[in-house]
Parts: sequence; C-alpha cells; structure tokens
Amino acid sequence: MWSPLPGCGARMGRLWPARRLRETWSEWPDGPTCPSDRFTFTGFFLLSGIYDLEPLVHTSQNAPLLLTPEDAQRISPQRLLEAAPRQPADPACRVLVIVGQHDSPEFLRQSREFYQTLCRGGWRASFEELQDVDHFEIVWKLTQKDYVLNQIILKTIFQDGL
Repeated sequence: MWSPLPGCGARMGRLWPARRLRETWSEWPDGPTCPSDRFTFTGFFLLSGIYDLEPLVHTSQNAPLLLTPEDAQRISPQRLLEAAPRQPADPACRVLVIVGQHDSPEFLRQSREFYQTLCRGGWRASFEELQDVDHFEIVWKLTQKDYVLNQIILKTIFQDGL
C-alpha cells in the first residue's frame, strides 16, 4: 500500500526532492514513488537554494565537495530536468519553488529558472518569492504557526489533497 507524501527540502537538503522530480520521469513508471519507503510523492516544496551546481565548481564552497564540472552537470537538478525525456508521470503532482527576497541574486535567478523549466516540462508548478527573508529565515520562520509559508504549504496540501 502506497501512502501519499509531500517532499520538502531547504538549501542543499532541497537537492534530494528536486532530484526526485527527475526520478519521477525516468525511473518509476508508475508515478512519483519511492518504493523502498513505500511512499507516493504527491508534491514537492523546494525552499531556496541552487539547482545548477556548475557555478560552485570554481568557488571556495567547492573545497569540501571536490566537484568536477562533469560531476556538477551530472547531479544538478536543473540539468537533469532539462534532459528529462518526457512529461511527469503524474501531471497532478505539484511543485512549489520558494525563494526569499533577500537571497543572493544567484539563488533568485536559479529558482526562477528552475520554475520556468518545470512549467515548460508540463509540471504543475508555482513560484513564491517571500518578502523580507533570506534562505535562513525561511526555514527558521517555519516554526511560527502564522508564517505565510506555512499557510501556503497547508493550503496547497489541503486544496490539492496532497
């Protein structure tokens, strides 16, 4: 029996759900599933960050990662999504790309680009730029019951039956 589950991740932890989008297309013919965990992914909430790792290769952030340009190309969600051969297995699967107004220009650019790629690929995607926060505050404020992102996530889950 499969259980519905929305996937969520922030910053580098956001890479896992973003990469699951690619697996949805190519590796699981029966939809966005995770057979080992017995879950069906019904939506994804991607909280800030980067989707193309190539710009990191020549920065100090790459020192502990040791990514080559080839590695970055191979594991970047943006590149995997662009290379996806077909539409999502479950067109009802929602993807919400979220970024903070005070995030770096690169986070903002990549989040918008990833959202646009999702739309071109037939995903049911939406984009939210949250005012007066950066990627740290987005996650921190999730502890506040009345935080706007909590309301967006709950509305998406209950409206769409995620």
